[in-house]
Amino acid sequence: MKTVSIDSLQTVSKTAVDLLEKCKKYSSGQKATKQNETSYQLYLGLLGNHLRRLVETHSMQEWKQMKGRIYSKFHQRRIQELTETGLNNFTSLFLCLALTADLEDVSTKLCGFYDMIEVNRQNVGKLTMTWKGMFALMLLYLERNMDVKFIATKITTAFSNICLEFEVFESDPGFRHSLWKLINVYLDGTQEIFDSSKDVCLSQYLLIGEGYSKLLKTCRNNEVPTVISGLQDIISKVRQTSLSDKRDVFNVTSGNFQQAEVFHNAVFCNIYPPVRDNCQSQTAQVQLADILAEISLLALDCKPEDYFTVMKLMLNCENINKNIVCRYLSHIVTVDNALDLLSSHMTNYQTALIQTWIRCAVLVPASSQQLQALNRASYVVPDEHDKIIFHVFKAIQNLYDKLENWKEKIELRDQVTDYVKDIHRHVTPFLQTFRPIETLSTAYSVIGYLIKCCANLLYVKSKPNCPLPDIINTMIVPHTLFKKDKPTSPVFLGIIRDHLHLFVSGLANLDFKRDPFIQRRLKDIVSIYLVKFWNSAGSTSSLVHPLVMSLKGSYGRQPVESSVSFRQYIFELVKETFMVISPTYNLPDNYQMSLYFTRDVINRTVNKEVIASDLCILVCPVLSIHLQCDSISTQHLCQTILQQMVEAGTSHPHVGSREIVGEQIMNFLSKFKKVKLNQAIKTLEKLPKSGNCYIQKILPRIEHVIVEYESFRGTGQDTKLRQTYHSLIGTFNS
Repeated sequence: MKTVSIDSLQTVSKTAVDLLEKCKKYSSGQKATKQNETSYQLYLGLLGNHLRRLVETHSMQEWKQMKGRIYSKFHQRRIQELTETGLNNFTSLFLCLALTADLEDVSTKLCGFYDMIEVNRQNVGKLTMTWKGMFALMLLYLERNMDVKFIATKITTAFSNICLEFEVFESDPGFRHSLWKLINVYLDGTQEIFDSSKDVCLSQYLLIGEGYSKLLKTCRNNEVPTVISGLQDIISKVRQTSLSDKRDVFNVTSGNFQQAEVFHNAVFCNIYPPVRDNCQSQTAQVQLADILAEISLLALDCKPEDYFTVMKLMLNCENINKNIVCRYLSHIVTVDNALDLLSSHMTNYQTALIQTWIRCAVLVPASSQQLQALNRASYVVPDEHDKIIFHVFKAIQNLYDKLENWKEKIELRDQVTDYVKDIHRHVTPFLQTFRPIETLSTAYSVIGYLIKCCANLLYVKSKPNCPLPDIINTMIVPHTLFKKDKPTSPVFLGIIRDHLHLFVSGLANLDFKRDPFIQRRLKDIVSIYLVKFWNSAGSTSSLVHPLVMSLKGSYGRQPVESSVSFRQYIFELVKETFMVISPTYNLPDNYQMSLYFTRDVINRTVNKEVIASDLCILVCPVLSIHLQCDSISTQHLCQTILQQMVEAGTSHPHVGSREIVGEQIMNFLSKFKKVKLNQAIKTLEKLPKSGNCYIQKILPRIEHVIVEYESFRGTGQDTKLRQTYHSLIGTFNS
């Protein structure tokens, strides 16, 4: 026994296309399997056959009589009483009439009946059916190459009103969900209309009305992709069709071109503004970039000035989500003539593009698919190449170093300065909230590498507006660090810890010995961060201090002279800030940090000549700390440092001359000769025996200091002091 199939039990059609196809089947006169049809469907088939015979025999009078009898069966009360299934059957009846008889007359009447249905929360399901019916009518109009303006205007107005309701009932999730289902009917129906269109010369543009604008302004973040995906397909289909036909958009006739322009205007007026506004959210869906690119390329064909408008927005607006900018540009830069046209409308557009790319690289994580897509589109790099920006900075510096003509160097410097002149301003908003952390970390990584590679291009002492001072003042030593009553954000300190060495390495390439600004900033960096990071990590932490990392250039077997010179300058700053005994013979604050720093730097240094050069700077302050501190562990650390430096100095006497080291030791004795001369001489015994060459050189001067001390006291010879002196001689003669 044959049974009714599951498909035949479904009385309400899912889409307008499905509805129209069923009605075509009913009215086609084809022999159908009666067991699979309802009685109403059989009736529609019989009615279709009869109407077709009337049309074929030109029996218009009989058609008018039948039409009148059918129309008279329906009035406002009966229409309002119809259920959703009833409306489906009602719509199917009129579609069968439209398929075989007078399409325009039937369409007008059906739309009139639809107007009788009240718009309220109880009738959302009915409205769904009426919208499917109107879209089915429009599909039939398109098949017959008829203008859809009448129906499109009615349904677009209804859609706009529903979108307004969608916004008003934001806090009513149940009703909002029902409205969203109705909205999806419109979105699907609109896409079906354009999928069925060979061109847009039949007023299809009316479907892209202000309802879309209201909807995109109201949509939640997770709803946006549903709305824009159909729109993107519509615009893309139009563009692809025009390109594949090797003609202007839609047709070359003036009338059709005007329709094309009208379609573009509808898109640009109703879709572009809300998409543009949504792109300014930091949580915006990246798919917005896809439709924005489609809008731009459509404008490129129809109205180039609108294309320029979008490009200027993406290149110049700081509020646009940078992930969206990356994805948008990755689409645009690969299109023929898309960038070439900018040259006629935007001065220095190449500079703007590079500025935007750098801005994206600063604010978008290197792992971002959007940034990688832009990098690939711009430089044809492999998928895993997520550090292209660093290679660009290095290449710029290499080019600058190779240039021999000073004029060319200045031109390159000015060009690079123009690219990054406002880069610190893009980071400032994130420094106010320290969120998102990944964005801040990326910004410090990229800008830090920029400073490391290109510091000498970004800083000119005679140009107060050069970028480097603003970058350092904003990102490394902001004014808030100098407010002792305000705690420093742990997020900020964590990011600085990871990237400070890049910035300091860049400053090392500048004239730190003569430039006051560089000197001030290096002193600030040493005084602030040497303490903060050892306080937070502890002296035994496995983390490498960023200031220790910044001297990495001096750790190798054959370091360049500039790296050694910068190391010595940093040691001078450390000594001045943390190792100078006060006039009242008190130890400076945080002196332990200076010893930890010195120990770590020396332990990492392979070349003993470099360590020997440290001896001339540090022997006096380390001896002073050893003398004044009471901590055995600190004294042991001082002895370790002294031993490493003295042994390096004696094995490379040409680096740290005996005269200079001897003078530093005498400075140490002179500092304490009035209060602790005996203890100071005893402290010299802590030097390794390899330091004999330094001690022997200054013994006569030490003896003279002792005589002066005894004369100052006026009590004759100091036996204890002389015994200590002879003990020192014995230590280094044995």
